[in-house]
Amino acid sequence: METLSQSIRSNPAKFFSFLSSFTKVNPELSPLLKYQGWISGDSHPGQWSFVPNEGKFIYTMIDFDMAGKGPLLLDFMQYTLNIEAIIQQSPKSENKIRIKELLDAYLQGLRGGRPTPPEWASKILQKDDVSFLKKEQKYYRNKVTLENKLEVDQDFERLSDTSLTQEISFNLNSLGYFRNYDVVDVVQKKIERGGSAGQKRYWVLVREHSNASIIRIFELKEKQTGFLPEAQSSTEAMYSIFWGNSHPAYAELRLRNQDFEIRPKKVSLDEADIPYKLKKDSDWQYLKEKALYDLSLLGKAQSSQQGAAELATMIGNNYDQVAKLTKLFSQQYLSTLQK
Repeated sequence: METLSQSIRSNPAKFFSFLSSFTKVNPELSPLLKYQGWISGDSHPGQWSFVPNEGKFIYTMIDFDMAGKGPLLLDFMQYTLNIEAIIQQSPKSENKIRIKELLDAYLQGLRGGRPTPPEWASKILQKDDVSFLKKEQKYYRNKVTLENKLEVDQDFERLSDTSLTQEISFNLNSLGYFRNYDVVDVVQKKIERGGSAGQKRYWVLVREHSNASIIRIFELKEKQTGFLPEAQSSTEAMYSIFWGNSHPAYAELRLRNQDFEIRPKKVSLDEADIPYKLKKDSDWQYLKEKALYDLSLLGKAQSSQQGAAELATMIGNNYDQVAKLTKLFSQQYLSTLQK
């Protein structure tokens, strides 16, 4: 059964339909949505992660399968919606994550401010590639059988079309970065799984040519191109905005007339696992710190885009109204999902 936060991410058509209806009933939101640029279109805490990049760690957005051109404020609204979903699916608590705290963090970044990383983030950002490689290899090997096949559990299935493995291997090898690897195995994530329901997703196990002991798992995730304009050309633009550069392990691939986003399987770092149910005070504290950090970085990344300064001014001049509308949007949309 899907969690509430998964339901948000697996129903993009419903989300955008509700946004249109909500804006008609609350027309004061319309002026805030006119400032447009590149957005993820699927903003949530799981989108942000630590990745090695040019010999160091960065903490950044990593998931652009829904990206395209749209209202800059929408990424903030979606993120706060997901935070509200996590709170609603958690036991009642005296702890709070207030909408104005989230808005303040976003506004700080939108105005060009750069946040100080929380302590748990600073520790990871100071690590080097060598320590990450050890953790990465251990994480990947836990997902591989003794026969060098990817583990198949209730979320996965083996490919019935064996020619697809060959096509994936051929297409990956057409990209320079992947010529250093041999494709060992491919499995498919079940379509009906929550979170990204309806999208085709494959996990690809590869082995390095030069060092057979090094394995990696890459995810091919079907891009959703029907919701935001210019979705087909979004990946390179988003990496430029959020990473400041491109990365050869993150790319796009055309497979059987469908566009896929390629990325390394995110390695779970114990210090940065998201609590999707807030059971302890420490869960609340961590999620709050993460949300404030994420949203400040989101605003900072958006600040380089045209219209960001004007949006920051508009939010500042209508601060209470923006907070109220964002809260109302989250409450009403989550109510429709639970009917």
